[in-house]
Amino acid sequence: MRIEATNLGRAIKQIRTIRGITQKEVQSAARLSDNYLSLIESGHREVSRDVLNRIAEVLQVPTQWITYLGSDPPDKDRRNYFELDQATRTAILAAIEGDKEVNGELRL
Repeated sequence: MRIEATNLGRAIKQIRTIRGITQKEVQSAARLSDNYLSLIESGHREVSRDVLNRIAEVLQVPTQWITYLGSDPPDKDRRNYFELDQATRTAILAAIEGDKEVNGELRL
């Protein structure tokens, strides 16, 4: 599985947007410097495992979901794998969108 900084940043932004959280909120909660998240989301900065774990914690998703959404999909000529990959991505995003707040806490 190959993960490029641009794709990983795009996945982080997609999840953050679904969650309705601002960059500033993520930066503060994840203890990131100003504009660092913007650089990550635009693919201009690589993400260390530690920073990715902190971002995932703030977004309340498993780190693996972010890396999976940020990975390159398989070639379309490998149809079965491509279809499975698309179904997996759809299921992850549906799970993120379907989360509900219960008593002020986000539940997965």
